[in-house]
Amino acid sequence: MLKGIDCIIEPPTVLLGPNGAGKTTLFRVILGLTPLSSGRVEIDGIDIDSIHGVPGLVATNLDEVYTLLKLPIKDLARLYLDLVDGDPDKFMSLASEFGITHLLSKDLWSVSAGEKRLALNLIALSTRCRYVLLDEPFENLDPRMRVRMLNTVLSESRRVIMNTHATWLLKWLKEWRAFIVVSGRVYGPVEASTLPQLSIAPGERSGAVLVFEVEGRKYSLLQGEGAKISEMDSLDRLYEVAAYGG
Repeated sequence: MLKGIDCIIEPPTVLLGPNGAGKTTLFRVILGLTPLSSGRVEIDGIDIDSIHGVPGLVATNLDEVYTLLKLPIKDLARLYLDLVDGDPDKFMSLASEFGITHLLSKDLWSVSAGEKRLALNLIALSTRCRYVLLDEPFENLDPRMRVRMLNTVLSESRRVIMNTHATWLLKWLKEWRAFIVVSGRVYGPVEASTLPQLSIAPGERSGAVLVFEVEGRKYSLLQGEGAKISEMDSLDRLYEVAAYGG
C-alpha cells in the first residue's frame, strides 16, 4: 500500500528499494492500472483521469499491458508499436542486437522469465513515447545482458524512469536522480551515482543525506558508519539491516 507520497518524478530517475516496497504499485498508479483511493497523479500537469489512453505519452514493460492477447512476440510488438506510433524497425534492430530474433515467433507464455523481460523492455524502448517506465528491467537477465541493457537504457535516459532493487548499476547513473522506496513511502531525491559511497545507519543522524523508515524505525543515509550500499547486492538487504544491524 502506498502512503503519503508527495514527489515530482522526472527522467532520468531510478526508484530504488527492496522487493515489495511499492515500486511496481507506484508505476501501476501512474499508468492508471491501479485506482487511487485518495490523492492525485498528474503527468505534465494534467490529471491522469483526463489523459487516460492518450498515445505517445507513456510506455512501460509491465506484463499486464502485453498479456491480454496471446500473439507471437513479433506480432505483439507490431500491434503495440502501431497503437502508440512506435518504431517497429527499431524493435527489430534491438532484437537482433540482443540476439533474440529466434524468439519472435514464440509467445510470451513459452519463453523464459528473462527472455520475456528482455522482449518487453525492447518493445517499451522502441516506442516514441515521452516517458518510458521500466519495472525491474534487469530482473532475470544474465550478467552480459544486464550490462547491454543498461547501456541501452542510458542511451534513452532523457525519457526513462525505472525501478529496481539492484545496486550494481548505481555508479553508472550519472546525472540521474534516485528515490528510495520503502514500505509504500517515497524518500528523496538524491544523486543516484553518489549512493554507492553512502551507508545506512540506524536512527536520525546529523549530516544525513536522507532519513527514511524501515519497519517503523528511522534510518539515515550518510557518509561513514553503517552498512555500505556498495556492499549490498540488493536493496532487499534493507530488511536485514533493520532486523540485525547489517
